Amino acid sequence: MKTLIVTGSDSSMHEVLDLSVSSKQKYAFNHGYDFMCLRSFSADKKCGFDSRHIGFLRATTCFKLLRQYEHIMWIDADALITNPNYKISDFVNEKSCVTASYDWMHYTTFSTGNFIVSRNDDTQKLFDMFLQISRFWLNDILQEQGTLNYIYSNLPEYKHMFNILPHKFLNSVPSCLINTKTWREDNNRTGIVDPWTPESFLVHLTGTSASERVNLIKEYWPNL
Repeated sequence: MKTLIVTGSDSSMHEVLDLSVSSKQKYAFNHGYDFMCLRSFSADKKCGFDSRHIGFLRATTCFKLLRQYEHIMWIDADALITNPNYKISDFVNEKSCVTASYDWMHYTTFSTGNFIVSRNDDTQKLFDMFLQISRFWLNDILQEQGTLNYIYSNLPEYKHMFNILPHKFLNSVPSCLINTKTWREDNNRTGIVDPWTPESFLVHLTGTSASERVNLIKEYWPNL
């Protein structure tokens, strides 16, 4: 099972990436996975995405790399692996093309901050539909997450291609985010469902500023 771990960001998150990358490198090395870190994203004119579409670009990058790998795990720059005992094989199944966890506030839609794409007989079909549906999400803040959730929720013939896991695996968000200025000032924020614990595979510092992410990593996870 040839597997690749990919992380990255544009320049706005490089300081966060610099602090989080070692946890992913160590995880990949210890499990015998290949590792890749992207520090910029080029436009993909063939797929219809420019350099602003980072969400789409990271997804298409992972799908295309499946020509060389069986499984590719994308991990956001603002996520750190906190329980490296898990293997990719603990998350995926033979039928799924996309493996992800529910979003932090509910059990309805899933997050693509951290996800796995897998190669099987359905993967190209899903990728083609992803590119088709993405046309309607180009200017939406959710980009690839909105596109994949639309396919999952509205196209029944594609639903079996998705494997949606509990929060603790690929989208474990810590309670300490509630105390950040960004979260306090956002009146639409609700409570975190199933917040991060040391048993979680990773911790995801989503929805806050780069500087707040840096401070949280230095305070709570300085040795990862």
